[in-house]
Amino acid sequence: MLKQIFIIIMTCVLLIGCSSTPEENMMYMEAEAVPSMAMDTMVESVMSSGGSMKKSSGSNGAIPDMQFPNRKIIKNGRVRIETLEFDKSIDYIFEEVERLGGFVELYEVNGNGQEVLYNSNYDEARYATISARIPESMFTEFINSAESYGMVVYKSIETEDITDQYVDTELRIETLTIQQERLTELLEKSGTLTEIFEIEKELADVIYELESFQGTLNEYDSLVDFSTVRIYIDEVYKYEEQLPVPITFIEKISDAFSQMIDSFVENVQNSVVAIIYYMPVIVIFILIFIITKKIIKKIREKK
Repeated sequence: MLKQIFIIIMTCVLLIGCSSTPEENMMYMEAEAVPSMAMDTMVESVMSSGGSMKKSSGSNGAIPDMQFPNRKIIKNGRVRIETLEFDKSIDYIFEEVERLGGFVELYEVNGNGQEVLYNSNYDEARYATISARIPESMFTEFINSAESYGMVVYKSIETEDITDQYVDTELRIETLTIQQERLTELLEKSGTLTEIFEIEKELADVIYELESFQGTLNEYDSLVDFSTVRIYIDEVYKYEEQLPVPITFIEKISDAFSQMIDSFVENVQNSVVAIIYYMPVIVIFILIFIITKKIIKKIREKK
């Protein structure tokens, strides 16, 4: 009897584990995707001559302060952090943005805000996205201050050189301004209604183009003067240990054994939690089994 009850309990545990495995594995893969992007070494890729440059580093590397005198450079940054104190980290980021003279243009929070109890319970964790505009002179300081409000798992800087486009736009504005002045002079000297109509039409087109190029130039100035930083904040119940990449065969074996032990302990903990959670269902199954067995036994005795 005890052996049969034990088999029933183990069957229920296996069914519970199988039903929860796909979702947990998917969430685990999603959570691991970003840390895998983190690199200990700086990576640079320089695009073509008026193109862009990208720098990225892991949590241990500070982004150097890049200065480009006499160039029009748009700087964009991305930072992903994990935090044990979600609300405090959010407040700190807002305070830091304000202190540096920037502003927040996007703020999103997802998750129900309940306490994160154990690692596989991703549904209860919160995550946020903050897009901030930071004065260009404070950009590097803000990026490198990310360690102050959480554990950085990834950060990067992307730069785009728009000097050629900027100069070209300025030249177009100068040309159109001169053309506008000449048309205005011609309009004052014109005599017939036909001439006035033609000049006013051409002048309107010039003014439209001039305003369009001026708007583009203003947008360039805004993007250059205020860099954009996107910050992704993940709530965790503990920080994952950042282990060095194993080099030797012995180190690989040791690393694999350590991961196996950690995985085994976590699976045991999750199994215990699952058993406790589904205990009423397991008890009902056991009662049904016992009652069914007694009924079958009585039927056989009558026969």
